[in-house]
Amino acid sequence: MSGLRLAHARVEDDPQQVAEASAAILAVMDGLQVQWLLDPTQVDLGRTSQFAIEAIAAAVLRPQTSVLQD
Repeated sequence: MSGLRLAHARVEDDPQQVAEASAAILAVMDGLQVQWLLDPTQVDLGRTSQFAIEAIAAAVLRPQTSVLQD
């Protein structure tokens, strides 16, 4: 099975995880936009948005052990 098909199958298997990832992306975007509105010189909105979206998508498509768990 190709990597893309495997990732797609993994996502379809857990719609709750997709919903949580979607909510996380929206929350991060909202926070970044507020920070940018307060001081556009301190936030590279495009770069930080891309980083956050890629990190969240990677966590869904290639899950690993959390670095935050004991």
